[in-house]
Amino acid sequence: MRVVADRSELRSILERATGIDGKEHDRYATIHFVHGVIAAQRMSMWVEDDTVILGSWIGELKKRYSAFYSNTAAVEGLLDLADHGWKVRANLYLAYFRCPPLQRWYPKMLLSAEDYVHRWTGDLSPAGRKSVKSKCVV
Repeated sequence: MRVVADRSELRSILERATGIDGKEHDRYATIHFVHGVIAAQRMSMWVEDDTVILGSWIGELKKRYSAFYSNTAAVEGLLDLADHGWKVRANLYLAYFRCPPLQRWYPKMLLSAEDYVHRWTGDLSPAGRKSVKSKCVV
């Protein structure tokens, strides 16, 4: 088995796969999508033990989750990765835009990736719609 050398090699892999310049930080190599990709903001690669992890932040904001979860082929394609040796998992969290990681809430995820995705696709059609105008006092 070949071992990935370091973050610079991971960055190079991401750059060759996407044609986008990457960055190295902490233990990650990351690319940020600027044009043409709506459903995700970025992808990162890192090594845990002897496994290379590919992470993507899909559907974090309304524009992104609407683009992803309303695209049946994209959703099925993601879930189908599990049939080809990939581990697909949901990572639900609650935070505000640019919230520092220590201030995010990551509840224990009891839903499988498939159940999580189906929950989003089922809830998407009424998402963001208001049937009655209301005032919110904070």
